[in-house]
Amino acid sequence: MTATFSVQVRGLDPALVEEAVEHLDEVFREVRLLSTAGMRAHPVASLAEQLRALLERIYGSGDGRQDMIDALRTGDADVELVLPVGAERDLVQLGIFLDQLDDACRAGDLLSLPRRAAVAAVNWWSISEILRQRHGQPATSFHAVALR
Repeated sequence: MTATFSVQVRGLDPALVEEAVEHLDEVFREVRLLSTAGMRAHPVASLAEQLRALLERIYGSGDGRQDMIDALRTGDADVELVLPVGAERDLVQLGIFLDQLDDACRAGDLLSLPRRAAVAAVNWWSISEILRQRHGQPATSFHAVALR
């Protein structure tokens, strides 16, 4: 059994979280298509396998992302995420990949649009919040941080 840790996610707008998940899924489909359609020389095609592996290590075979969206939609103020130990490094790498994919979208290397600034903020806040809590800091609300 894999060792896990829990974090509390507070104050996130379910629509923003859902948009972040949908954007990642859309870009991942496009990158995966490029990697399987004989376009392995495409600048972002090599990211497909790396991105898939990261998502698998972070979320496993289940869909913790959808569990979080569902909990937020039902009005739960706090959502507990259970992540594998070691996910911290993978989450930071995921954030870097998302930024690289946004750059590829802006450069025209992908047809998808880059994330909206609010979605990128949710992505990076989530990563930093997980890292903070993993190191013993108390949970903070996204709304409290976003309104500063």
